[in-house]
Amino acid sequence: MLKIFLFNFGMKNNILKKTFFRFNVFFFLFLLISCSSILAQESLSNKEEKKLYEYLHNGFNFFVQNKTKEALHEYKKALKIDPNNHNAYYNSGLLYAKTKQFDEAISTVNKALLNCKEDLGSFYRLKANCFSDMGRYTEALPLFFKDLEGGSKDSLNVNYNVGYTYFMLKDYKNALFYLNKFIERKPLNDRQYKEAYFYIGNCYMELRDCRNAIQYYDLALADNKLFRCYYNKAEALSQLKRNEEAIATITEGINNNPDKEILYHKRYQIYRDIKEKDKSFEDLKKAYSINPNEPDVLFDMGTYYSEDNRMDDAIKCYHRCISLNQNLIGSYNNLANIYNDNKLRSDSAEFYHKKAIDLAPDRGSSYYNFANYYRNIDQYDQAIALYKIAIEKTPDLSIAYTNMGIAYSLKKDIGQAIKCV
Repeated sequence: MLKIFLFNFGMKNNILKKTFFRFNVFFFLFLLISCSSILAQESLSNKEEKKLYEYLHNGFNFFVQNKTKEALHEYKKALKIDPNNHNAYYNSGLLYAKTKQFDEAISTVNKALLNCKEDLGSFYRLKANCFSDMGRYTEALPLFFKDLEGGSKDSLNVNYNVGYTYFMLKDYKNALFYLNKFIERKPLNDRQYKEAYFYIGNCYMELRDCRNAIQYYDLALADNKLFRCYYNKAEALSQLKRNEEAIATITEGINNNPDKEILYHKRYQIYRDIKEKDKSFEDLKKAYSINPNEPDVLFDMGTYYSEDNRMDDAIKCYHRCISLNQNLIGSYNNLANIYNDNKLRSDSAEFYHKKAIDLAPDRGSSYYNFANYYRNIDQYDQAIALYKIAIEKTPDLSIAYTNMGIAYSLKKDIGQAIKCV
């Protein structure tokens, strides 16, 4: 399964994580080939043909019963009789793919491409879908095109998969082209049609066209109550500063999906941004009560506790984020900030500043935070050196110039202080 999702989170220290949801996508959009027509070698005897039919028939029955090992065993026996049998290769490859044995699936397809002569497009398609499910999109794309160029028997779904693959490769204009080709022909009541609308909305979001994105999210929501659509539509409305509509959208999403903590978390973000502190915290607590191990909720709980001077609770939240291997840079930075104010724990502050820099050595804000730590403990030379690195990494970080000027001023180097200002 392929999953991509995203949220917008305001973090301390200019740490921003931007995300929005994407559908879980299962790429295997093929028709199962039965043994109703058997293309066997002309040299097969009647006895061999009967055995071949029996093995393919048994394999098909095991396939539909999800008895993978038994089905594969039958198809292997069929291939011993007819090493060029398209059905045995294809269904074996599909079984391997469905059970996430992708290397075996690709190996089977490669053998089929050497031995089979008819409908090679189905094998290109299967191999492309394996690469897609493995996240190897650049390898999947030319195989999809080989299928299309050969007059694909499933061009409709291939257009969908090409559009999705371009989306994953962040080529949103080409993604829009192929997804639109898909929806031009798909029946209105098809679920995949709604998913294509959803991805078109996501493309427009990535292209910073929130108004078009909202239109397609509305189409995706028609006759559907999927929380992903509510989330992304609210994100688009929020970016357009249409906060009341964003809250109404999320509230409708919560009414239809009351167990999704991320919807409460999104409403928390909107309320927080419009300074509705009490409402925002109620939603944050609700999100936490549904899933106390959701890293983004944990991180914001830590931020709330820190602002409320409940440092022990904040520290627990940030350590929990780190144990889940999520929001690491923000957690390390915020732990360092907490320990900055505790002279008895100065070693801890330095440790967490260094951890944040190790994780993102090109992020100027982490060097800036570390510089502030040294300035606050009167080590001005170390602070100035780090401010310079922060500016080198992030040239428009104007506050770094300001604080570096303060450090020079505290050193009585007024000339350099004025240059910084």
